[in-house]
Amino acid sequence: MQILNFFSKTENFGNVVLESLACKTPVIVSKNLPWGILKKYKAGYLINNNINSLRDCFIKSENISKIKYLNLQKQSYILFKQFIIEDKINNIIKIYSRYI
Repeated sequence: MQILNFFSKTENFGNVVLESLACKTPVIVSKNLPWGILKKYKAGYLINNNINSLRDCFIKSENISKIKYLNLQKQSYILFKQFIIEDKINNIIKIYSRYI
């Protein structure tokens, strides 16, 4: 089972997280990064930014069932689809048309 680990004190958005979700790969992300939406979509793990939390999450993710992992993969892709611009283009046009 594959899970992306994105553990950082200073990184911002982190496109690598989005790339991982696009490949249906769940992620482990530090809570200080702007990926709180992971929790809502159940597409990975948000952890405290310390080594003990990282270790515990590695152990937890290593021991998840195949069914739980498949669900994480499904949810990862569902979350990724929230970022597809083509699906949002009509909303973007409406917003811009108000100011043109």
